[in-house]
Amino acid sequence: MQVFEFFFNPKARENSVFESFVYEPENISEKRLGSLCIAGEMSNAFPGDKGFLSGLAEVIKEEYYSNFQRSSEAALKESLRRANEHLARLAKAEKINWVGNLNFSVLAIKESNLSPFALNSGIPFILNYAQVGEMKILLLKKGEILDISRDIEARESEIYPLKVFENVIAGRLEPEDRVIVATRDVFSALVPKPGRKKKKEEDDYSLNDFIEARTQKEVNQILKARKNELSEVSGIFIFIVPEGENRPSAFRLKLPLFKIPKLKITLPRILPLIQIPRPSFPIPGIFKKSKETNAENLFSKKNAKIILALFTILALSYLIFGKEEKEEKEEITQEKMEEIREKEAEAEGFLIIKENGKAIDLLQSALEEVKKFPDSENQELSSLKSSLEEKLFSASGMVILEDPELMFEINRESSSLIPKKMIVAGKDFYFYDPASSHVLILKGEENEEEIDLKSNPDLALAVGESVAFYSDQGTLSEYSKEGYEEILLETKENYRFEDAKSFYSGLYFLEENGKQIIKYNLSEKESGIVPAKDWLNQQRIIEAESMAIDGSIWVLNSNNEIEKYYKGNLEKIFSLAVFPSPKNLEEIITFPGSSYLYFLEPESRRVIISGKDGEIFRQYSSEKFDELLDFAVSEDEKAIFLLNGKEVYKIEIL
Repeated sequence: MQVFEFFFNPKARENSVFESFVYEPENISEKRLGSLCIAGEMSNAFPGDKGFLSGLAEVIKEEYYSNFQRSSEAALKESLRRANEHLARLAKAEKINWVGNLNFSVLAIKESNLSPFALNSGIPFILNYAQVGEMKILLLKKGEILDISRDIEARESEIYPLKVFENVIAGRLEPEDRVIVATRDVFSALVPKPGRKKKKEEDDYSLNDFIEARTQKEVNQILKARKNELSEVSGIFIFIVPEGENRPSAFRLKLPLFKIPKLKITLPRILPLIQIPRPSFPIPGIFKKSKETNAENLFSKKNAKIILALFTILALSYLIFGKEEKEEKEEITQEKMEEIREKEAEAEGFLIIKENGKAIDLLQSALEEVKKFPDSENQELSSLKSSLEEKLFSASGMVILEDPELMFEINRESSSLIPKKMIVAGKDFYFYDPASSHVLILKGEENEEEIDLKSNPDLALAVGESVAFYSDQGTLSEYSKEGYEEILLETKENYRFEDAKSFYSGLYFLEENGKQIIKYNLSEKESGIVPAKDWLNQQRIIEAESMAIDGSIWVLNSNNEIEKYYKGNLEKIFSLAVFPSPKNLEEIITFPGSSYLYFLEPESRRVIISGKDGEIFRQYSSEKFDELLDFAVSEDEKAIFLLNGKEVYKIEIL
């Protein structure tokens, strides 16, 4: 391959930088991937942008030649993924002058038949290319000129944030084809303007003139005819001739000039086609020194030749077709790997603009694809899996607590109470067990009190700075600084409640089957028994685990979905975009005026904090959270309290 590079008036355009880079294989392994040709233009450049284009080209080149087992297309895709990562890092460091000012083309060209053992493919050269911006890539064939840079524009789909290079286009080149890469101004100068008057006869030119060019001298002569137009523009012109002996390459080793004939072998039919004469003497006699005639000796030699030929054919068939089958499997695997890498790159763009939910969806999808591969010692696969998991934990705000703060441990020999639930009201902690009538109250580290409710509490809820305990008999026992008050609530035979919350003077109880939410208005307690009212305008179907109130009611379903209700009507349903995916969320908490929802998942030993749209804010997890029973959040939302067996841990919210 021959590459001719031309720069026209590079200093004429202020604040613009033009550079081109041609990388040829340096050894026999790199030749499998062929050559790289890169052209770049950066407009509105600052002095600090010096080296931007060469740095980007180096990232692409280093990755392209890093793995010789990949196809040229797979290598280019991975190189562009690395380029996107490089640009994303620059953007994160607020080096964004290249955004909207970058025109950049990358072409990978390789001979399609490099191995002397490969079957003839009929395609002399393979072309893979990609670009961003307004560069022009033209394919010149006899009789036609194709603007193949338009293929990239046509294939552009939804542009993900900072995923600059979107598509790789694959094609073929014949030895007589030519490729032109040019910046837009140079391309415009090469195309004759409509109505342009000729100054002399030889001034009548078109792009077709380049089709027959093979040498730099011929290209120079064609460009000389456009000198008036080219003198007025700045930019790059690269002319590529696939064929040619004088390749500007550091690698000059030529492969042996011989061909392997095409073999048409149908393995099941090989043995029946070979007729081996059956000897008229015992088989062992073949290997003994023969005392028979020379004809018998000749027969033995002939027999050996046939057997040798058979094994030779089988061995060649195995080498050729076994290798092709292996390469095909590797290619399929590599193609999948590239799809996964693309998802990873798209996710990184979303992470930069803080759209973590979309990033997590993409990363989880990519991780699921990785898990479909059979277990192996493939280092690339293992590295990819680790990279995806690391990004997922980061995107999901995971904080691993090696030594969480232990507030206190409940270990009272004087009481038989084993706490199973916890309520926090103000600075006071209330611990109870639905199977016991006793309640332990901790007011500070030293001040504690134990009370007997006379009946076992099924539920407890904070009502301002007081706590109310509810039993199935319809009795609500409220404890506050002013003392103790017992309130009677209307009950029905089928009432069994899963959770209860308060909102100003209203008490809301979630039915055990989750079909209805019952409301009690405490302003009506003077009448004796507070009447029950159905709050939902339409019964629910899915079983519920817990609920929280901030003016709307948020219901946590048994399938880990969250439903938002307002004035008795369903407004929306959503799931948390979090990693690891929830298995069994058990409780939900929020407050009026809060921007967050808090979730407890004992099975995963974690607390999850999300926005009210499901976007993850933070997760806290610890190996010490091995017996999570309940949790609470301080009113100022600066701390989370966890009941873990008989221990109470405190997490400062970052």
